[in-house]
Amino acid sequence: MSLPNKIAHADLIIVGAGIIGAAVARDYLRRFPDKRVFVLDKEAESASHQSGRNSGVIHAGVYYPPGSLKSRFCREGLDETLRYCREHNIAFEQCGKIIVACDDQEVGRLDRLYHNCIENDLQPQRWSGKKITQQEPAIKGQEGVFVRHSGITDYRAITRHMLSCCDNYSEFSLFTGTEVEHIDESADAVTLEVKQNGSHR
Repeated sequence: MSLPNKIAHADLIIVGAGIIGAAVARDYLRRFPDKRVFVLDKEAESASHQSGRNSGVIHAGVYYPPGSLKSRFCREGLDETLRYCREHNIAFEQCGKIIVACDDQEVGRLDRLYHNCIENDLQPQRWSGKKITQQEPAIKGQEGVFVRHSGITDYRAITRHMLSCCDNYSEFSLFTGTEVEHIDESADAVTLEVKQNGSHR
């Protein structure tokens, strides 16, 4: 979509059409459905950077200290991501993951991760080297921990679904190919100077 040549006013302008920008826009419009919201992204498509270029892992909180905000939020994020995928028919697989120790030093680190998993209620399984090879013949290791809660999904698809939900609101607009070049903040407004398709707006 092209920005108008004259000054366009919005209640909220979000720079970046990745998963964070999409989630903020969606939540804001749910709360304030009559507000005018713009999402700007310099790329030709949404989720063109980190949101669309990652491993796709749905993390369970293995590496965070038990009781920490990181471990709690990671587990809540896991549950919410799976729920969102189920509700909106977005592909995912809760396939679990194996953390492998290849030597004695790594076995010590694996012990700490195993206890993290127990404390974070992830119900880990301790695997022998033989068990690892039986399950994944291409992997060799001394010991391993299998975390069944971890999964994979397509975060690009999630991002685009969130943006499609925003399309249900008449005052929402997504502007791709639109780069913010300058931001000027005053007492009663924030003004953005942008470049779209080589033209300044």
